[in-house]
Amino acid sequence: MTIKPPQSQDVPSGFDPGQQDPTIRFGVWGDNDVGPGVVGSSGRPAASGPDSVIETGTGVLGVNTAIQGIGVHGTCRRGTGISGTSSSGTGVSGFSPDGVGVHAAGDTGIVASGTRFAGQFTGNVGIGTATPSAALEIDRGRTNGVALRLASSGAAWGSGLQLRNTATGARTYGTFAGSDGRWHFTDVDAGVDRLVIDQNGRIGLGIGAGQAQRSLHVEGTEIHSGGSVGGLSFSDRTTGVFVESPTEGQRWVWYAQNGTARLWSGQDRLTVSTTGNGFALDVPRRMRVRQGGDPSAGIWFLQDTPNADRAFVGMADDTHVGFWGNTGAGWGLQMDTSTGDVAIRGSLTKGGGGFKIDHPLHPAEKYLSHSFVESPEMVNIYNGNVVTDDKGEATVVLPAFFEALNRDYCYQLTPVGDMAQAAVTRTVWDNSFAIRTDKPGVTVSWQVTGVRQDHWANAHRIIVEEAKPEGEQNRYLHPEPSGQPAARGVVLAPKGERTREGDGHAHTS
Repeated sequence: MTIKPPQSQDVPSGFDPGQQDPTIRFGVWGDNDVGPGVVGSSGRPAASGPDSVIETGTGVLGVNTAIQGIGVHGTCRRGTGISGTSSSGTGVSGFSPDGVGVHAAGDTGIVASGTRFAGQFTGNVGIGTATPSAALEIDRGRTNGVALRLASSGAAWGSGLQLRNTATGARTYGTFAGSDGRWHFTDVDAGVDRLVIDQNGRIGLGIGAGQAQRSLHVEGTEIHSGGSVGGLSFSDRTTGVFVESPTEGQRWVWYAQNGTARLWSGQDRLTVSTTGNGFALDVPRRMRVRQGGDPSAGIWFLQDTPNADRAFVGMADDTHVGFWGNTGAGWGLQMDTSTGDVAIRGSLTKGGGGFKIDHPLHPAEKYLSHSFVESPEMVNIYNGNVVTDDKGEATVVLPAFFEALNRDYCYQLTPVGDMAQAAVTRTVWDNSFAIRTDKPGVTVSWQVTGVRQDHWANAHRIIVEEAKPEGEQNRYLHPEPSGQPAARGVVLAPKGERTREGDGHAHTS
């Protein structure tokens, strides 16, 4: 680089630092109307040639030892107050231990160009404030102007901001406005978006470069809400405003408390629990189960064996509701929903039973009840009336299935309307039996009983007397009528919630 003196300028600028208010105290003053006020160059030829230089030294140096002076001051109406250029060093350097190192004022305070423009600051930097409390603080005062804008037409980080922690194991995160119109919050080290907000305000979490399909779209992770008011609140779609205290389901809240998940709308409408003796599912109103992809609708049950459905309660078809046993019973009980008729496939054990109807004489005011006839055997009863002939004989014809169905026959004969004697002269044979009276033309009321002997009855005989199993000793099917407390009942509560003997408090067994 050849160092030559600059061309001189002949026309003065008219600037007089002594006439400024306040007066400018200066070390070097150069006056020129159109060119640089002061030009300083430094360097000396190297031994290798006259045009080579060693770039050391100072072009312009201004020193002021006053307490509040200025080392170098440049003023220009429209040009550049101070210009410093260096190929590898520092263009302009200002140092003041107690004052201002470099002061720039004007429409454009400082213009810098190069591959790097860095300031090495040992303190805080303030823009709009003389007392910054952070490494960089921008104070726009009472204006609504933008404090900091990062602009770029690039796809990603040209308009971005990255936050880096240099500690071991720490990461770099950042945010930028992408050319796709979305606001990206990115794990820089992983190169993955963790949160994206699109131009419609939809928030996407964990969806990478994918598009959020709803106002909040979470992909591949879960949403967690905790704390004393944790929960998920959502409104009925037909409710146009937020309802603080809903009464008709205008707003709902899913929340958890004391180990129980609860669906709230004014009060808990549904709870799901895993604790203690509480109900796993509690619906404080009616619940509807509807037919889906199969012909029935209902609820499956299992007890101890995992993944082994044992029983089903629900609709057998559109007009029958019942109980299904999955280990062989099938539809053990069905009720016709149109007639109320009940069909039971197996045996029925009960404490008692009978019928209850509107009283035949006083149907509007009274009921009439009768008890079932009980027997230790499976007894069938057949009865009727027959009139003996001129010889006092008669044959009673029974159903064609009588002998196939019954055994161990018993007979009852009662003459009606006259004092007479009656006897069975031939027992059941070929589904009939014969009687005789000591007078002709006697009406006889007869009754025959038989014990069932069909295959089902033979396989399911009633055990008339049996010892109670060990777990039911000192317990009662009906404790209260026996003068015993309810805690001594055999069927007191589901498994896992029975009470200990002699104890009226529930314990988990």
